[in-house]
Amino acid sequence: MILEKTNQRGHWPLGRVVEVFKGPDGHVRVVRVKTSKGDITRSITKLSLLEVTD
Repeated sequence: MILEKTNQRGHWPLGRVVEVFKGPDGHVRVVRVKTSKGDITRSITKLSLLEVTD
């Protein structure tokens, strides 16, 4: 889920991480997310991971 101030909790858009960008320290800091409305780039602090079960 992509956290956005404009949407209420529970109405945040869903997306899939398609690319990661690492900082100088080698840790992932920013990601490119594919959503139903297109691709967006977000800091990982603005994402909430959902657990997937098989």
